[in-house]
Order: sequence, then C-alpha cells, then structure tokens
Amino acid sequence: MNVNVQQFPDRAELCFQAAESLLDVVTSALQERGIAHVVLTGGSTGIGILTALSERRRARTALDWSNVHFWFGDERYLPENDGDRNSLQADQSVLNELVAEGLIGQAQVHRVAGPDASKDIADAARRYSEALAEAASTSPGPDARLPRFDVLLLGVGPDAHVASLFPDRSGPTELGATVIPVENSPKPPSLRVSLTVEAINTADRVWFVVAGADKADAVGSVRAAQQAGERDAQRLPASLVQGRQETVWWLDDAAAGH
Repeated sequence: MNVNVQQFPDRAELCFQAAESLLDVVTSALQERGIAHVVLTGGSTGIGILTALSERRRARTALDWSNVHFWFGDERYLPENDGDRNSLQADQSVLNELVAEGLIGQAQVHRVAGPDASKDIADAARRYSEALAEAASTSPGPDARLPRFDVLLLGVGPDAHVASLFPDRSGPTELGATVIPVENSPKPPSLRVSLTVEAINTADRVWFVVAGADKADAVGSVRAAQQAGERDAQRLPASLVQGRQETVWWLDDAAAGH
C-alpha cells in the first residue's frame, strides 16, 4: 500500500495545507477528464478543511467548478436542516457560497435523504446508491456502480471507525453493496447511512484527516496495522481502507502522538 504521512503543528495548518492539495487534485482531474468527484467527511477537521477551502479557492480563479461533484462518505439520518448533518455543515462552510456565486448548481451536491425526504433509512441508502450509479454512467470508476472518486476524505474516531463503519459491528465487512443503512451506531445518532469499505476503496486517493490527542492511539494502531499489512475489521475498521493510487494521513502533531 502506498501510504504517505503529512504532519503539521496544529489543526489549522493541517486544514490549510489539505485544502490547497484538494484544490490541486480537483484542478488535475478537470484538466485530465473534465470532471471531478470529491467525497467529503464531517467532524471538526473535515469541516475545517472546507472552511479553509472557502478561503483558498479565491486564489484559484481559473478553476471551473461547473463539473465538480460533491458526495458524502456518510450521513446522520436526520432532517435536512439539522445542524448535526454533515451536509448542512458542509453547506455552511463552503458549498452554499459556491451555489450563491453561481459556480456550482445544487445538483452537483449529492446529499443523503433524511427522514423528511425518504420513507425510512433503507430507502435513503437505496436512493443514494442509485444516485451514485447514475453518476457512474457518465463518469465511470473502477466499479460500474460508482463514479470515479478523485479523492475521498475520512476522519478516524478514537475507536478507529471511519465513515459510519464501527468496530464490532457488521458494517465494515458488508459485501455486495456500495451504501448501507446503519441502525446500531454506538455514536449518536444511532441511525446513519454510510458508504461501504467496498465503495471507499475504489477512490483514487483516500485521505485520512485527523487532529487531536484523543485520536493518537487509534492513529497509531491503524498505521501499525497498515505497515504490517494487516486488516482488522472488528477492532480497527480504518485498517481496511486504502486508495487505489495513494493513501495519505493528514495529521497534526497531537494526533500523530508528538
């Protein structure tokens, strides 16, 4: 596995540098294929990167956002206007302003339906998988059910979970689906929708974006497992994840353990 580590003194510098690199990836994808697909993550670091992106994008005036699509690695099954939804936090950080400035359309932001827009959590997962398959028809990835993800961002929890795939649950080992409903999340809220490991690992680039001393033990355990070539679905779901071209750990000193 091609694993790189980018380490910074604090979360702010991590977010700044990751936002710059994200813009580089999007620019390259547009130049090569005329389209880019980015999978976003929530949490303080994931949203911090989007806040930094809001600032840094203004230095890239030549970037054509009209063919940049945004997805979410997981979502809490909550109403669309709930402040705990990853999509609402992403909207408030950068997506709303891109829409307001006419740089992207709402159709380029692919949100998971909440209880106000779906029959139940299984329906929300099914509809999200259908949206992914529809995008794959015009921007195929290595899996015919999914578009080509240029970069997929993931946080890592203190328990080594990624997206909404938690230790000692069936989610990390689900096969045959790109999106699953999660009904027993140990982290509130209990109802969530998540990409599967199968889907995540189709991404060209997987970026773990992690800050804070409370994540240091999980980061150390997952990195040790990666270096040993081990995959521990029950204890370390994050160890199952890797990008097709690269896997990058974006860490601050605290999460790195020093």
